Amino acid sequence: MANLSDRTRRGQILLVTGFALAVAFIGLALVLNSVIFTENLATRSESTTTSDAIAHANVVETATEKLVTYVNTYNTTNSSSYDAVDRNLTRGFENVSSVATEHQLFDGQVVNDTLRRYDEGTLVQQTNESRNFTSDDHANNWVLAQNPDGARELQVNVGNVDTSLLPIASPEFSVVATNGTDTWQLNVTDTGDVEVIENGVTIGSCGYSTTPFWVNVSAGTVDDSDCPYVDVFRERGLSGADTLEFRNAKIITDGTYSTIVNESFSGVEDDNPWVADQPYIQPAVYAADVSVAYNNQVISYATELRVAPGESDD
Repeated sequence: MANLSDRTRRGQILLVTGFALAVAFIGLALVLNSVIFTENLATRSESTTTSDAIAHANVVETATEKLVTYVNTYNTTNSSSYDAVDRNLTRGFENVSSVATEHQLFDGQVVNDTLRRYDEGTLVQQTNESRNFTSDDHANNWVLAQNPDGARELQVNVGNVDTSLLPIASPEFSVVATNGTDTWQLNVTDTGDVEVIENGVTIGSCGYSTTPFWVNVSAGTVDDSDCPYVDVFRERGLSGADTLEFRNAKIITDGTYSTIVNESFSGVEDDNPWVADQPYIQPAVYAADVSVAYNNQVISYATELRVAPGESDD
């Protein structure tokens, strides 16, 4: 028989998780209404044309991006199952669709927005700020994901760089993305630079002033400043990677990171002996496919959207 205190704790966790999701969906509704209001102002003075339908599609896309982010952020089930992810994404999109539909009906349009499917992804992350970037079994060079179909939303918080920990000249911490043909590296040096390298050739670098600092690949920034070379790494390297790995991870003595890879939990789990420590993995939504249909007396418009926040600028 299960211990009563264990059941109580699990119940509390579910309540807290449910409350967090409720708050998230309320926030999502506010975002959606804000976007609708903005788009409405932009198109109210125009005659009913294709621009109104495109504006609606933009609203749905923006709201779905927010929803995918919320679902991945608030998935605290600590389970390898996608049941919670599936449930929260489906219910959340129903709310998105309902708000958008009511708004359009008020103005005389008929819309039909449908969540067609989603790609099962895996969130790989380390949240322990005092730990280095080695694998769970302390490997210095290690593979985060072996056969993904790309990765997105890579964010790295570098706490400290100590090259004396490795017996080689001028070691650099590298995030390496390969696609079977090309190899892309995002290198962090101890001399204040973040370099981007394609097939052994440096294409550019951006500086950081001090540690700790962030490399936000999704935003294309280093130390909160725009870095076009990081954008290139995301577009050409990360988004199409079939292998993602860390090299010389030991020299980053403390910090955090996270990324979402386009591979299911079971596939990523096979790559490393993941345990409930640091780093760790959990199920996530990589991308969602949405159908948008917009009809009134003048036009009939339909389009398909692929929503993968932070994957590319497209």
